[in-house]
Amino acid sequence: MTKCLSNISCQILNDTPTDPVRKFAEALQKLVEKLDCNDSCFEETAAVAEFRKLHEGKHFPGLGYVKKLSIMHHIETLAKYDRVRRGM
Repeated sequence: MTKCLSNISCQILNDTPTDPVRKFAEALQKLVEKLDCNDSCFEETAAVAEFRKLHEGKHFPGLGYVKKLSIMHHIETLAKYDRVRRGM
C-alpha cells in the first residue's frame, strides 16, 4: 500500500500560472496517493474515477475540465451524504 500523505497540498502549487501541466501532474500524483491510502476519507465518485484515468494516461485535459471534475466530485459527495442522512 502507498505511504499516506498527511496533507495533499504541496509547495509546487503557487500563485503563478506557469507550467500548469507539471503542476497538475504533481498534484494529481499526490491525490492518487491519498486515494490509495487506507485512511482516505475521499468518496470513490465518478469524478475520482476520471481523475484516476487521467493519472493512468498521464493526460492533462485543461484546467476547465479539471474544474468540472472537481465540482462533479463535490456534488456527488454531497448527494451521497444527503442520501445517507435521509436513510435512503
